[in-house]
Amino acid sequence: MVLDDDEDDYSTSLEKSIQPSQQEVQFVLLQLREIPCTPQFRLNAEIGRTVKRCWKNVPGA
Repeated sequence: MVLDDDEDDYSTSLEKSIQPSQQEVQFVLLQLREIPCTPQFRLNAEIGRTVKRCWKNVPGA
């Protein structure tokens, strides 16, 4: 499928306009903390930034 430039610009601006609230991000990070995993796993600022940057993928994850 080939997208024209207008569709590409629209999808990029749409992705940027979908920003989670701080409460939504905190809720997701809380859920991540509850996942049993190795003791070395730590939630850090980079994980928080990734959740915000990839917010459109969070509901399906």
